[in-house]
Amino acid sequence: MLAFDIETTGLDKSTHAVTVVSLYGSIGQIPVDTVLNFARDGVEPNRTVLMDHMARAHCLCAFNGARFDIPFLMAALSIPSEVGSSWVLKLCDPFEVIPCSVAQGTPLIILLTLSPLLLLLLIRGDAHSIIY
Repeated sequence: MLAFDIETTGLDKSTHAVTVVSLYGSIGQIPVDTVLNFARDGVEPNRTVLMDHMARAHCLCAFNGARFDIPFLMAALSIPSEVGSSWVLKLCDPFEVIPCSVAQGTPLIILLTLSPLLLLLLIRGDAHSIIY
């Protein structure tokens, strides 16, 4: 499981830039704890490292990754749509789970309280039995 988060100069993916991408978790047995600083180091080689890590990860995790992070990365870094789509297909996004659970009657406060714990379990690889 590889968790990731991005920081940007704004919310508009067509006019704003990615400043930082944080990657944490593992790729196979290899631990990953990396910060890619696009603002300081430029797009390359950070784009190449990001694409390599995301491609090799078995599973990705990000809060609101499907609706914000991945589309923003695709637009701002010229990531091909087939690559971005492959990331979405292996993404676990707690923000996508919360609305479904609330609709099924779980109080939102419980889900928001459990979200950091769920993310930790996902990173450790212990949550698949809970979610699936």
